[in-house]
Amino acid sequence: MHVLGRGFRPAILRLLAMVALGSVLLPPAPTMAAESAPVLAMYYAWFDINTWGSGKLSDQPTSPYVSADRGVIDRQVTQAQSAGIDGFELDWWGPGNPTDSNLQTLLSVAGAHGFKVTADVDLNSPFVQNAGDATNILNYLKRYFGDPSWFRLNGKPVVVFYGNRRFDVGTWSAIRNQVDPGHAAIWIGEGDVFSYLNVFDGIHPYSIAWSPDPSSQLASYAQRTRSYPGKLWMATVMPGCDDTRLGRPGGFAVDRAGGAYYTRVWQGAIATHPDLISITSWNEWLEGSQIEPSRGYGDRYLQLTRQMSDQYKSTPVSTAPSSGQSSARACFSEAAQGKGVYCVTDDGGVLFDDAFQWFGGVNALDYPSTQRFVQGGLIYQATQGAVLQWRPDYGHAVLANTFEWFTEAGKDDYLLATAGIPKPIRDDGSGGDWQKAKQIRLSWLTDDAIRQKFLSAGSVDRAIDLYGLPMSRPERHGPFITQRFQRITFQHWIESVPGMPPPGSVVRVLGGDLLKQLGMIPASAAQPSPR
Repeated sequence: MHVLGRGFRPAILRLLAMVALGSVLLPPAPTMAAESAPVLAMYYAWFDINTWGSGKLSDQPTSPYVSADRGVIDRQVTQAQSAGIDGFELDWWGPGNPTDSNLQTLLSVAGAHGFKVTADVDLNSPFVQNAGDATNILNYLKRYFGDPSWFRLNGKPVVVFYGNRRFDVGTWSAIRNQVDPGHAAIWIGEGDVFSYLNVFDGIHPYSIAWSPDPSSQLASYAQRTRSYPGKLWMATVMPGCDDTRLGRPGGFAVDRAGGAYYTRVWQGAIATHPDLISITSWNEWLEGSQIEPSRGYGDRYLQLTRQMSDQYKSTPVSTAPSSGQSSARACFSEAAQGKGVYCVTDDGGVLFDDAFQWFGGVNALDYPSTQRFVQGGLIYQATQGAVLQWRPDYGHAVLANTFEWFTEAGKDDYLLATAGIPKPIRDDGSGGDWQKAKQIRLSWLTDDAIRQKFLSAGSVDRAIDLYGLPMSRPERHGPFITQRFQRITFQHWIESVPGMPPPGSVVRVLGGDLLKQLGMIPASAAQPSPR
């Protein structure tokens, strides 16, 4: 075993109470939805008569059709309206192909019914080879925004996107600056990389059927969306899916359970209080996600859609406490050393209890360890593992960059000497360029175990949201390797020490406890309340 330096073993023992926090989720900031609580459905307009005999479908429409037939489009619009659907999102490839001519027909038909239409701009289109092509087709699309049937929210035309991961956030920023610099339209991106919300006005997943627990997945997505203030959350519902006949390597089927699966997903979506709901799909027959009347199910899914759409439109958008409301209190004695309790509340419209619960409560943040306190004009409250910061401009709490606080207070030498926490690297060579700094600092993830723990958040962008960027490279200190981030420090234990995490473990240093230990919390806030 490595021989520990003088004074180091006591420091390790003190760290026993500062480890093993799991990943956390950011809390929501409820966003106002349109008053009509709109329901849209993904719509595909590329079918011809040969589609239905291809042998690639798990079910068939009640009557085979050609998508360009105006009478077919009229029937589909009427059926969708009867099911409580307010508009179609037509999968659109750009000008000069049937998806565009069928979009024009759909807009004309919709105008006669009071129905709404938007485009789901498909970045996998064969007509989009690069960012310049995307810019051109989006500029072309604007000609339709003045149509009375174009779907609008809060007076702005809405455009939905599919496959926006094809370009990075910086490229999308450049595209939008050319196409819509004043944000006159609402752009709703697709997927689960929430950093795209730095450019897009909202986000939604195209599919949710891959998840073994769609309701929990939707709740997680809603939380992540609402960590970006003012952004729209569009929840996705699906009746099931079956693309196993397409020959895809990742093809799979989700049993519809006679409609029970669809109902459960709807209920999970409604529970997230979305700004709008998107159905995947009206008629994606090749992927088996359609709700359009079929030989196998008749109009069962139209009936279910009507029921669930009515339920959604009668459900309040948000259940968060309003400003000034005093709501539930969560009081704990565990970090008070037998002297009382620390309570987390939503008093005064500062929604710390709301945030504490959304973060995951004790399991994610450990126990509250202070009262509220004010610092730099902002309100804070510490738990053993983190510090909640109230952001009135966001309307919700966030996690503070705790490990930047230690640098500002001149505590880096102390943390290195007593806890093996590396000093931050001040100059990363990026010259203040965010994208370059991100690339450089992520290259410091050279310890495989720490890197895996960081990426277990689900994606690089999610991990940055949760933990911040690395502030140091991994360093060996006694029986562990340590790497410091903006909001946490990870320890990768590589030697066996009695009473410590086993070798191979990657645990999190509890920054809130360290702040309190170093006297960086006001004394009055550190005092618990009487029981």
